[in-house]
Amino acid sequence: MISPGGSPTFRPASVLVADDDAGVRYVVQWALESQGLNVRCVATSADAISSLRVGLPDLLLLDLTMPVHGGSAVADDLHSRGVSVPILVITGDGHAPEKARAIGAYGYLHKPFEIDELLKAVNKGLAS
Repeated sequence: MISPGGSPTFRPASVLVADDDAGVRYVVQWALESQGLNVRCVATSADAISSLRVGLPDLLLLDLTMPVHGGSAVADDLHSRGVSVPILVITGDGHAPEKARAIGAYGYLHKPFEIDELLKAVNKGLAS
């Protein structure tokens, strides 16, 4: 994007974090914002779907085991609308690899995860 003065302006990458665990949301938001990313956080799949309908992030960090509909409902909503957003699954579920693959996620992190693992996985998703 070029500003009216002719110089390029850059928008930091945006990430939507959808996880029902407030502690996870806090740590992930802190870690990603410290890297200069714009981060929005939601606690339910319904809020994630609403947020994604307002504006698409560059990356979605998605907990699959949120109450009620779970994270797969969020991915289903994106796919049904023909929308493509890189998805990184963050979950404590023991079947994370299979479930992440099933929703088209590029990767997964098993809770608890290390911050350096998170940053590496996020960078991979933003580079794709």
